[in-house]
Amino acid sequence: MSEIAKIVAHAYKHDSAKRYKRRIHYAGDSTIVFESVAPRVRIRSLSPSAKAVNSALVHFAGLVPDSVQRGVIPAQRKNHCSIALWIEFENIRMLLGGDLEQVNDPDMGWNAVLEGPNPVQGSKASVFKVPHHGSHNGHNDRVWKDLLEEDVNSILTPFYGSSNPPPTQNDLNRLLSLTDSVSITAQPKIPKKKYTDHVVQKLLSGMISERRTLVGKMGHIQIRAIDGRFSIGFDGPARQVDKRFMRAFYSA
Repeated sequence: MSEIAKIVAHAYKHDSAKRYKRRIHYAGDSTIVFESVAPRVRIRSLSPSAKAVNSALVHFAGLVPDSVQRGVIPAQRKNHCSIALWIEFENIRMLLGGDLEQVNDPDMGWNAVLEGPNPVQGSKASVFKVPHHGSHNGHNDRVWKDLLEEDVNSILTPFYGSSNPPPTQNDLNRLLSLTDSVSITAQPKIPKKKYTDHVVQKLLSGMISERRTLVGKMGHIQIRAIDGRFSIGFDGPARQVDKRFMRAFYSA
């Protein structure tokens, strides 16, 4: 909570000093966050919806204790206020899905993007940052049908902070059934934990609640467009996800 407060305070400080040409606005559904004429660029946020923002504010208020207490703030698992961005650069369109999830509420998550007054309807993106690390709870069939070109260039990052982190094998198979172009910035599986002797293990268990093996640096994916044709480059552990990749990580 203190980090959020510092970011907001910093934004208002710069805003009041008039160091920016226009006032700072919160991203929301159908909000233009950046625009230029030459080159022709427009970045529009498609989320969060008004209901998602209101729900988040109520939730944040519930986290504030009535009195000073010691302890750890519980981890927050919801991503309803994640910002999905629609980027237009000349004739190229990209959709960055953030961590936006699919929920059973027409006014939140991807439902709100698709059912609301969507200004990008009729346009389709050729590059897609897959939401929520490729997890099933970030998937919406209509996003692929209505907002993305066929065989869209899809990229994603793995998540390492749970016992069964996305993308799972089923997640990657689902993505490969939707497009032939899937790329990931690092390996999707966590190496097994290497435990030390019993004494050290007991000491660590009393000091920290969770630990996991470091998996090295994150890779880099570069997508270039020349005359309407795309080329994809990889650096570090970043790889294209194909049949060979799947065999390497998920072979029996």
